[in-house]
Amino acid sequence: MRNRAVLATAALALTTVALAGCAVEGPGTTADADALKIGWLLPQTGPISSLGAPQIAALELAAADVSAAGGAAGLEIEYVGGDEAGDTAAAAQAVDRILADGVSAVIGAGSSSITLSVIDRITGAGVVQCSGMNTSPALTGYPDDGLYFRTVPSDILQGGVLAERIAADGGANVAVIARSDSYATGLADALVDALPDNGLALADRVDYDPSATSFDAEVRRVVASGADSIVLLSFDEGATILQGLIQAGAGPESVNLYGTDALPIASLAETVDPSNPAALEGMTFTQASSGEGSDFTARLLQKSPELTTTAFTPYFYDCAILIALGVEQTGSTDPRGIADALVGLTNGDEECTTFADCKKLLAEGASIAYVGAAGPLKFDEDGEPTTGLYDVLVMQADGTTTTVDTVRRTIEK
Repeated sequence: MRNRAVLATAALALTTVALAGCAVEGPGTTADADALKIGWLLPQTGPISSLGAPQIAALELAAADVSAAGGAAGLEIEYVGGDEAGDTAAAAQAVDRILADGVSAVIGAGSSSITLSVIDRITGAGVVQCSGMNTSPALTGYPDDGLYFRTVPSDILQGGVLAERIAADGGANVAVIARSDSYATGLADALVDALPDNGLALADRVDYDPSATSFDAEVRRVVASGADSIVLLSFDEGATILQGLIQAGAGPESVNLYGTDALPIASLAETVDPSNPAALEGMTFTQASSGEGSDFTARLLQKSPELTTTAFTPYFYDCAILIALGVEQTGSTDPRGIADALVGLTNGDEECTTFADCKKLLAEGASIAYVGAAGPLKFDEDGEPTTGLYDVLVMQADGTTTTVDTVRRTIEK
């Protein structure tokens, strides 16, 4: 079978599709299609661009796995890409061009804020949307006509993991500094709510404008709070805030510093102080588990050895595999049929961990429970996973991180 799992660059993808505003030719049955067209809206530029290449590599791996198993109902995946760019206007234009190519689904965006700005465009067009990075609680229960899914759980869970870790490290008074967007605000809310249950007090919370040119006032306020633990919920501007904290005497040698997976962790220490990789030694991070050391990560790095991070990659892989399984089960590329199948594909009687194995079980008439690269999903009726796996990482003297713990948490319904 000819390999059509081609990921074009955003520039090429956006110049080869129809112009925005033209009529969209929707997908139909597999008899009418020569490929399973899936769009992706991922960060190739902008404040979380370091995560884009690994996410795209994960989608390439999923397409290769689907192809090796004979396709989804005989169809190989063909991607149509767009750059979310950390900009709502650019993301909207990219979505319009992707939809004009007649995709059955859109994978992305990476940023919860970007997804909230385009979800009505995507689901309103009757197209499935799945993200492996959207963690904002604002997306829970969103009126998406049953078309939006995410494979990574809400930050309701990660807020609790952070609070537990701070308490385990001996913290008592916590200051939170968070960018003002749906991602950080939702996580900050979850963290603050979890503090009392872990015997912690809130020293101060500072929400900042991520487009500001200086964060000196925010740094002074956090330092003045007298907190023994400071949590930073930022994108790449977090490096500037960390420089300010260190200069103000609130580096990791004097207070406990914490961050999350939205920070560019792999390059953070070098960015904060190029001459001193130990500048952040001891800083602790929580992240949705990337399955470090797993078979999935090994295969991904073998295929794409240039990657410097695998953050969120299994979750994006799972989006693509689930969409392909929806096509396999229904025999159609129709988005509504795919959407209607997805919840059941994670809650059936027989577990399977690969597209090939799941496809075989479906052919035998079994009901399946896809256990993804990121672990069991068990979608609820709103298309959200009810369980999450989180890594706890600590920055070392050489600027790398070591995973010191992995914890599972479940959303109680």
